[in-house]
Amino acid sequence: MTVTVTGDGGSAGFQLVRTSAKQEAPLRPLVNNPDIISTIADVTFYGRDQAGNDVSVTGSIGIDFGNFGDPQ
Repeated sequence: MTVTVTGDGGSAGFQLVRTSAKQEAPLRPLVNNPDIISTIADVTFYGRDQAGNDVSVTGSIGIDFGNFGDPQ
């Protein structure tokens, strides 16, 4: 993906968990039980600034996997 960050910021969406991974263990069994799997993902973005210098930034995000579907 490509994002240009200006002085006012920038934004872009990306997929953190592949859709196919939700159909595999250990996530698939969560459909039929009340368990919750709590994880922390470290995400690193790499790029170059406008002067051609390599840059990177890492952030962490908590993810809770479970059967949170609307019961209705």
